[in-house]
Amino acid sequence: MTDFLPLGFNPDIVTHRMRGLGVVSIILTSPENIFYATGYPIISSAGNPILHTLTNQFPVALCIDSEGRTMLACWLVSTLGAKFGVDDLLLYLDRSGAEAELHKIVDHVADQRIGRAPTMTDTDTTTPGDTKIGIESTCPYHLIRMLNEAGITGSQLVEIDDLMMDLRIVKSSKEIEALENSIGIVEQTVSDLFGKLHIGMSRLELISEAKEIMAANGASGVSHVTVSFGRENPEVAIDEILEPDRLVTLDLGAFYNGYASDNRRYAYTGQPPSELLDVQQLMVSIVDQVGRSLVPGTTEGEVFQTAVDLFTEHGLDPFFDHAGHHIGLQTEERWIVGGSEKVLQPGMVINVELYTPVEGIDFIGNEETFVIEEGGSRRISTLGRDVVLLKQ
Repeated sequence: MTDFLPLGFNPDIVTHRMRGLGVVSIILTSPENIFYATGYPIISSAGNPILHTLTNQFPVALCIDSEGRTMLACWLVSTLGAKFGVDDLLLYLDRSGAEAELHKIVDHVADQRIGRAPTMTDTDTTTPGDTKIGIESTCPYHLIRMLNEAGITGSQLVEIDDLMMDLRIVKSSKEIEALENSIGIVEQTVSDLFGKLHIGMSRLELISEAKEIMAANGASGVSHVTVSFGRENPEVAIDEILEPDRLVTLDLGAFYNGYASDNRRYAYTGQPPSELLDVQQLMVSIVDQVGRSLVPGTTEGEVFQTAVDLFTEHGLDPFFDHAGHHIGLQTEERWIVGGSEKVLQPGMVINVELYTPVEGIDFIGNEETFVIEEGGSRRISTLGRDVVLLKQ
């Protein structure tokens, strides 16, 4: 029997948050949240992503009730020889079976709503008519239809995306360890790729090399291979050729045990303009200063304003709409935006990324990952930040 257990989920915390919202049960359907709460490897970055690929045939849903008890409906074959972090498994073999098991989840949450949660006390002001069922904003229509047919409609359903994100962005020590491993993999991959870059290679060749090296270095999946030569669109795989006097952008991300990394470094074929090198060093300094502002008790809006103030101080246009993002089961979880009153806490892992345009070259910046601890932040990305010079 092989264990697939969650690294950070705490049922006591989720039920406490549920009670605060008047929610007696929640139904999770997104791969990341199901993996987070159970360890069931339905995410696209799983060692074998087949369960993610087959969700159109084998839909998966997880119920967390008022006592923190978890009930997972999933394909029977996927459970053979495996143990997951769930209390009850509702198993099926085909789509008709899936429908029947999902109805059991709906019946359970309907009973919870009508009967009220056993954990609610006599002094609790929540009444049966006030209680709600939590669903994600991406909840599929077939489940919403079942809920409606069970008499759970309109205001009786509440979106719990923020609840789940608030839980996920405060990482356990095991989650932080997975993130550090993920960062180590991607940084080793970038370092390896510097030795393979050469004039005349194609970007598609580089993308293929990056994926192969990530896997060889221990990645269970690929988050992104956002690379470019010069100013071509880096978000799609364009088959351009690396020429002399070009900036190479390596913005890569790996997955390790479901947890993502995000890293950006540069190389140049020839002697780069001094302005590029100066701006790169300035951006490194700014990102480090923003990283030092990641202190428990500070709001995300204050961190964003720190970035704006540093750009203004150096005569740069603070054009950006976010100063970075939380990182974990998704490469970009919650953005660090202006005006946010969300408070930083120990255990959060934040990727600070900031860029500014250099005329005739590209947007130049820096990207670093920090863990927030009791006394401040710790940078866990360690690869050198200098532009690597490639011989022509």
